[in-house]
Amino acid sequence: MEQITERSLNWASVLEDDTRAQVLSTSEMPFYPHVDIGCGVIALRTQFVGSDLPPDRKPLFEAIDRTVPLSAGNANAPDSWQDSPHASARIADLEAGAAAAAFDPDSNAESWRRQLGSLGSLNHFIEVSLDEEERVWLLLHSGSRGVGNKIAVHHIKVAQQQCAQRCIKLPDPDLACLVEGDDEFSTYIRQLRWAQKFALLNREEMMDRVRDCFEAWVAGAVVPSEQVTSWRAWATGSLNSSLTARAVSTAGSTRSAPSPTRSWSSPWRASSGRAPAPSSTGSPRPTRTSTW
Repeated sequence: MEQITERSLNWASVLEDDTRAQVLSTSEMPFYPHVDIGCGVIALRTQFVGSDLPPDRKPLFEAIDRTVPLSAGNANAPDSWQDSPHASARIADLEAGAAAAAFDPDSNAESWRRQLGSLGSLNHFIEVSLDEEERVWLLLHSGSRGVGNKIAVHHIKVAQQQCAQRCIKLPDPDLACLVEGDDEFSTYIRQLRWAQKFALLNREEMMDRVRDCFEAWVAGAVVPSEQVTSWRAWATGSLNSSLTARAVSTAGSTRSAPSPTRSWSSPWRASSGRAPAPSSTGSPRPTRTSTW
C-alpha cells in the first residue's frame, strides 16, 4: 500500500502517471460526487485445488454466462429475480433502506431490482482462479450498476450548480464539490450509502449464482475457506472521514489475500458485451492476472 497524499491511498501494483496526477490535483478538494459508487471485488476461496477440477471447463463457462446478465444496461428477465433464494430478501433490504433514506431509486432507474445480480461493463469481470498454492478462488468485480450511475450523475449536476452559485473555481467541471451541512450534501450522502449497499448486495447475489454454477460443475458443495470483500471510494461518516481512505484503483480489502496467478475462466469483459470465445478445445482461453 502506498500513501499518495494524506487522504489518498493506493493498493495498485502499477499506477499510471495520469492517474497519479489526477489524485494529486483532486486530493485537497473538500468533497465531490463520482460515478463509480461502491465499485469493488468479492472473492471466495474454496476448499478445492486445481487438480480437483474437471478438465472440461466449457460447462462452467456457459452456466455462468446464462446465469449472470452481462454488459451495460442488461438485467435479469422480468420477475426472474424472484426465483433466486436470496434476491427477494436483498431487494426487500434495499427497499427498506431507500425508504429510510427518504428517496425513491425508481426515479433514477426503474430497472434496479432486475439489475441486482448483474455484472455490468467496462472492467467488470468474473473469474475462477488459482492462487500461488493452487487453491481455487471464485472472484468477481462490479459496482452499483445503472442506478448508482444515475444517482451520481444527478448529484454531479447539483454540485456544479452549487459551485457556480458560490463562485468556486474548479480544476475540472466534473470535480464539482458539495458543502457539508447543506441539504444537498446530506441528500447525496444518504443516496450514496444506499448505492454502496446495492453494490455490495449485487456482488453477493452474483457470487451466490457463480457458486451454484461452480458446485454443479464440480458435483460437490463449496466449503468457504476465506472470503474477501474489497472496494474503492467507500464513504463512511461525514466529510473528513469519508475522504480519509479514498483509494486509487482497487482499494483496501477486509483482509489481504493471495493475488490470483492463473484464471481458469476468462473474465467477462463488457467491451465486447459477451464472454470471450472458447478455444479450439472448447474451454475458455486461460488468462494470467497478477493483481486485482
